[in-house]
Amino acid sequence: MSRVTRSSSVRDISRAGRLNITVLAGRNLAVRDKKKGSSDPYCVVRLGTGKSKKEQKATTRVVKECLNPEWLETFQFVPCPDHDLEVRVFDKDFMKSESMGHAVITAKQLADVGVRPIDEWLKLRPRSDKKEEVVSGEVHIKIEQVGGKTSKLYGVPLDVLMEWQATTSKLPVPEFLRQCTIFTVMYSVATEGLWRLASDAATTEKVREQLNEGEEVKFTRHSDPNMVGDLLKSWLRSLPTPLLLDELYLKWLDIFTQEDRDEDAVLMEVRALLKQVPALNKVVLTELLCLAHHVAANHTVNKMTLANLGIVLMPNLLWAPKEYVDTVDPLSMMANETRSQRLWSFLVRHWRILFDEADAALPWQFEPMPGKNYHPMEFDTKLFAVRKTSERALMSLQMIRQKDGGQVVVSGDKVGNVYVFSADPPALVDCLWLFPGERAPAQDKAILRMLNCDDRILLLATPSQVLIYDWKNKRTIKSIEGVFFAFTRFEDEPIVHMGGHQTLACLNLHTFEAHRHKLPELELTAVQAVSPTQVWGSANNEVVILDVAADGSSAKEVQRLSGHESHVLALCSVTSSEVWSADVNGDIIAWDTRSFAQIAKIEKKTNKVSHLLKMGSAHVLSNGWEAALHMWNVKSHEFVGTVKGSHDDSVSDMVGFFNTSRGKYQVWSCSPDRSLCVWSSAVSDAHVTLESLIDQAAQLSLDDLRSLQAHITRLLVPPPDPVSGVALPVASASSPSCLRRALPPPLSARAENPSPLSMSTPAHSGNGGDLYTSNPLAASVPVRPRPPKLSPRPPSLPTPQQAPPRPTRGNA
Repeated sequence: MSRVTRSSSVRDISRAGRLNITVLAGRNLAVRDKKKGSSDPYCVVRLGTGKSKKEQKATTRVVKECLNPEWLETFQFVPCPDHDLEVRVFDKDFMKSESMGHAVITAKQLADVGVRPIDEWLKLRPRSDKKEEVVSGEVHIKIEQVGGKTSKLYGVPLDVLMEWQATTSKLPVPEFLRQCTIFTVMYSVATEGLWRLASDAATTEKVREQLNEGEEVKFTRHSDPNMVGDLLKSWLRSLPTPLLLDELYLKWLDIFTQEDRDEDAVLMEVRALLKQVPALNKVVLTELLCLAHHVAANHTVNKMTLANLGIVLMPNLLWAPKEYVDTVDPLSMMANETRSQRLWSFLVRHWRILFDEADAALPWQFEPMPGKNYHPMEFDTKLFAVRKTSERALMSLQMIRQKDGGQVVVSGDKVGNVYVFSADPPALVDCLWLFPGERAPAQDKAILRMLNCDDRILLLATPSQVLIYDWKNKRTIKSIEGVFFAFTRFEDEPIVHMGGHQTLACLNLHTFEAHRHKLPELELTAVQAVSPTQVWGSANNEVVILDVAADGSSAKEVQRLSGHESHVLALCSVTSSEVWSADVNGDIIAWDTRSFAQIAKIEKKTNKVSHLLKMGSAHVLSNGWEAALHMWNVKSHEFVGTVKGSHDDSVSDMVGFFNTSRGKYQVWSCSPDRSLCVWSSAVSDAHVTLESLIDQAAQLSLDDLRSLQAHITRLLVPPPDPVSGVALPVASASSPSCLRRALPPPLSARAENPSPLSMSTPAHSGNGGDLYTSNPLAASVPVRPRPPKLSPRPPSLPTPQQAPPRPTRGNA
């Protein structure tokens, strides 16, 4: 690993002026004149080596017969890069002066003089070539910077920088680093070659000087991403010591000498070394690794895989000490580079369990209401579908639960593309083009709404038709002409209700035949099924109740509910007896599904609500014409908080589900800025236990309950024996009572005749586009372990023999 030269620190001092070196006094010096019992001391101050043309040297006056002299002399030196300052004390003799000891101030200390002046007593020691000489006493030295301007950022130690910042900000990391983090995630994470391409040198140096002088510099969407990356990397290089400490350089590399070591053993050794790293360094390192995680998650777009990130960032986090570089051969340095890249890969993959994740809490995470100690959501990842092309605005979202237990999220854009993302890890794995070779206008290809019917069939609404699409085989099964704005389906019923212009269409998923029902004067921009035979829809500024036949053969209007003053855009069934409706003005009303009475008119928090999403059973999320999500409490109808700053444009759609791999409830949102944001709630990865999952079951919907059941089954079933391949015996644990409710059978189990939905499809293989692979687009959707097949009405989960050991994060 090549050593990073910290010349920027010295340049900052040199730009600031000169070094004033004052030799004040000495005390308890050694006796060199035995007859008089005293000495005639004087000091020689030297910066640089004797062979260097940059050597600077100064000598104080001689103080006769004194062991506690006072010199009080000041000398002015020009900083010399990477050279120590040596102070030597001599006894003046007629023939030859005799050494009385020396003291050294290192180049690192000199680099910090601009922000941390030196004023201390230095203990005198014998020189390495004269260890037998007897020395004693101390010399008082004062060094400060004069002239020019003092650096406000580059070359400043972290602790000093945070002391200055504490007077104006409570951020746990330097403001400059947080600004770089926000800019990268918000605007530049989709830039190809991010942090690897060089920026304009003159512009970068100008901004750097402004930062050094303490001027406020704001990074906007128009800033050069590569300039921000260069500023960040040069700041890390300018630190007096690397974040991982150069004195631990060889210890870090020794851990990764072998490539195929046991991961748990490596985890223990890395944790032991991290205990020697200062707390502030770890907080900054956490922020950087979190940022690298966001960049690596978008490597299919920005081409910055984990290996590419390590090449540009790792040399700025750990470098070899000068003494080691001067003695080691080039071949050893090349081997060290390989080890350091293994260290980088390990840190990024395991940053959540090595560091405190709360230290990387980004400012757009969640803003609760004042006085409410509540933090239900955390920001996970921001993904981009494409690099540029503003026409490809993301319009719709849907989650697909596969038969093998895996989960994927699909998103449709404005020009007819469907992007497939794996749920864990969040990453783009495929892109489907619905209209290959067609010359239809782009506005007719926009995918406005989506609905998943099973693990491979999607309903896609465009401005002119609804497509029944097999996304695994990449083919359109059937198209239904007409303008439809919304889909709804009650649990696993085989009928999908589609709301359109003066029309309600009931699509049978067994036969793919649709019954169309004319509803004059009704513009059904939103529909919500509250039972197999009752559908709620929007009719301008009213909510209409429709009575629908179980097979979709008939539909008639039952009643209209008034209360809104503008067009109703969203409907959401929050409980079995309560439906929420929202309009263009941002008003939300809660209705009773049995009496059709208004329960409450919820406090207005936005100018428009276009979508409502039930999050578990306790909360509802809403979005409108702003880059924010608002959260409400289902029972109290109170406003809980706002999620801000995740998108650069308004939120166009969102979907929520229980992520079985992470053990968390997740919300994905998409935006016309071509990005998706992932939010997590409930338990964290570090505490995924059977008990914690059971506690969550009460807050999950019926659809998510199956995911939870599969996840708990995985925790209960032990891995097979590595030798025999036979599953080890399991011990007894009570089945969670909250999961004993009867679940309706899947659609394919209820179909009398085979249909395209129940036909088996070949299993996908591959890693599904891991965050750290170089070509995830060539891989298929990730395959998960197959969950147990659900019977139509299972009485309970299997009862094992004993509780399994709690999974460790090292095995995650």
